[in-house]
Amino acid sequence: MDGKDIDLLIEILKHKGRGDLGNLLIGSKSEIDESRQFGSNWGAVISSFIIYSPIKNFYALRNLNEADNMVLLAGVLDLYPHEADAPEIVDVGFRILRDTDAADSNSSKPTGSKTGVDIFISYSTDDKEIAGEIKSALSAAGFTAFLAHEDIRPSSEWVDVIIDNLGSTDIFIPLVTESFFKSEWTAQEAGYALAKDKLIIPVAINGHNPAGFIGRFQSLRLDSSKPQEESSKIIETIAEQGQKHNFKYRLIDLLIERLQESPSYDSAGTRALHLTYIKDLDTDQVNKTFEAICENSQIYESRSASPYVKKLYGLHKDKISEKNLEKLKKKKPALFPNEVDTPF
Repeated sequence: MDGKDIDLLIEILKHKGRGDLGNLLIGSKSEIDESRQFGSNWGAVISSFIIYSPIKNFYALRNLNEADNMVLLAGVLDLYPHEADAPEIVDVGFRILRDTDAADSNSSKPTGSKTGVDIFISYSTDDKEIAGEIKSALSAAGFTAFLAHEDIRPSSEWVDVIIDNLGSTDIFIPLVTESFFKSEWTAQEAGYALAKDKLIIPVAINGHNPAGFIGRFQSLRLDSSKPQEESSKIIETIAEQGQKHNFKYRLIDLLIERLQESPSYDSAGTRALHLTYIKDLDTDQVNKTFEAICENSQIYESRSASPYVKKLYGLHKDKISEKNLEKLKKKKPALFPNEVDTPF
């Protein structure tokens, strides 16, 4: 996501005598959202041009009449004409530009345009209590989880809010119960997430297995009587599978940050465990991890974290700086108080 296309689009609209439309785009960012459907030209993919607008202009853009929408689309098509091996843009969508989107838009790190990792929890209203428990656990782990019944104000246009959150989410988690299959909305949400190539992690509640298109994804089994406790399985799966997706770097940054902030011995063990699922940390990430380990006594004095620190060392020892190695050696008595055979 960046503002270069928007700058050109504003110039195009001014040239067409529609500076009023161009002014509504000031401060916006854009990206091209490709589907899995092939277009009319060789190698082309049906796509949407998504405009992320500051909230002061978002509602004006979203409520444009059909004629103005066509002018805007025509301007986009001047930028991206339909041709072979190119995105075949068929519509323009609007989303609210968040503060993190704007702050990160110039980042050179291949992490996308925002920080953190967003999760959309899809569920039947019959299961809103267990959905709330799972959201609570994921939020405690640092993720941003969306639940319709908690996060949409009564006055909001809730269909638009759901679509916006589905479009911007990184991970789609359907809570599969008997009620899930009776809701037409959950089926539509699942279809949208599948079409947008989101990471899909079905959670099978009390033995109910996913069906239809999401049936091909490996599901997690969860006991509804202890959702907070079993939500750790979801986080472990996110850590394992998320490194294959375009939010990998945001996920790693989040996991390192949460480890660094560990408030207790137990939380340090759990958070160190999550990082062991990431096999491909770069040098900077490795050293941030070990700086966190050496600086937070809740980590280096934690017996529950000790085996995972050892595993992290084994996975990434060639990338640890000399400075951090020296720090680790000083912490060795606290990290491995009863061990003779230590890794460093």
